[in-house]
Amino acid sequence: MLNYSKFIKQRQRFLKENKDIDFVYEDNNSNILISAPHGVPQTRLGKAKHEEPGSLSFAIELKNRTQTNFIAKTSNNFDDVNFDAHSPYKTQIKREIEKGKIKYIIDFHGLAKKQEMDINLGINFGENIHKNPNVFYDLKRKLEEENFEVTVDTPYCANIQTIAGTFGKKIWAIQVEINSRITNVPYEKERLSILLQTFENWIKTLK
Repeated sequence: MLNYSKFIKQRQRFLKENKDIDFVYEDNNSNILISAPHGVPQTRLGKAKHEEPGSLSFAIELKNRTQTNFIAKTSNNFDDVNFDAHSPYKTQIKREIEKGKIKYIIDFHGLAKKQEMDINLGINFGENIHKNPNVFYDLKRKLEEENFEVTVDTPYCANIQTIAGTFGKKIWAIQVEINSRITNVPYEKERLSILLQTFENWIKTLK
């Protein structure tokens, strides 16, 4: 069973250690990049937006289990790297793709508890996964087999402005929205543990 206290504390420690820099990039010699752009507050078009802490906790834990490459925002610089057309965060990803190192992007976000679905998979109506649709369908099937309620492109489709949409023209990319009722409350740790294991098993098929 997942140690929920450790799950939360490793995110808190990560942010504390990197609070003075804009974002962290880790090269773990993988062709997969796990991204967490909203683990700290953002500013979109001048409006402050809350952080999505569960998405960062999930991304860190999954990165540790699978040893993928990893990028995460660590400071609020009055920006939103998933919305802004240009940012150092997106520039770093572009640089790694141009090196030929990254073939898959998995960009994690958090859904509000009021949303009915457990997980939304944003693929921009197939545009972002056109390199290998079967990889997407395998993930969706695995999640549904574990009784997670999954929607596609609803409420978020990962359009061209997003990280997944920006790079989905060149490589395989997906925006994964996880309901915060799964990641942010300890009494759901059993479902959280299953979800982490499902993604871990799926990622291992990509390597």
